[in-house]
Amino acid sequence: MASWFSTKTEWQYNDLPTPTTTDEYVQLESEVFTQRQEWLSRTDWTLVKESSGITIETAPIDDSDVNLVRVRGLIDNVDIANLIKQLYTPTYEQRRNLYSNCESHDVVEDRDNCQITLSEFAVGSMVSNRETLVVRFHREVDDKHYVFVQSINREDTPHKSSPVRAVARSMVAIEPTDIENQYQITSIDHVDPKGWLPSSVINSFISNSDSWLKRLRRVYNSQT
Repeated sequence: MASWFSTKTEWQYNDLPTPTTTDEYVQLESEVFTQRQEWLSRTDWTLVKESSGITIETAPIDDSDVNLVRVRGLIDNVDIANLIKQLYTPTYEQRRNLYSNCESHDVVEDRDNCQITLSEFAVGSMVSNRETLVVRFHREVDDKHYVFVQSINREDTPHKSSPVRAVARSMVAIEPTDIENQYQITSIDHVDPKGWLPSSVINSFISNSDSWLKRLRRVYNSQT
């Protein structure tokens, strides 16, 4: 791995990559994709909830007190090009439609193979908002699509006292079924909120982690 790691300053977490060149972003895309594929292949998931055909499961991850969260469900009537755009290069309005607590979503930089975005999310009353600075990738393998994100450091996008800079690592896998325009959606998220959060907020995040997929399903179901 490239030497992107250093001690924490006002703009860095020492366990996050700090890519700057095209080669470094290409290398990061490959490394992140490989890791997310390993997450997808895991078999030690514990069911948390099933609702309307959508499941929420969790699994432990080494060196973290925060579990992985997997959400799975089917969506019909999918326009695949539109769906990829909505997940990979979304506008603020599209993010807000899926995540009602999204308060801002800005593009920091567009690159040939990725997009860097800064988003802010409301967490709850009396609790500081969280923001994520991530690089967004999209890869198509055969007839499957993968949209995946990784928190990074950027010197031109420093931390602020509020909102708190959270760390996000995730992937959405989009796989066609035998039914025309129907897709199996699987998302895996590892979000470290950094700083203190009440247990009620953490539990709510897990139990409501399927909300975005339910909203997405309603968008496409309304087109029937």
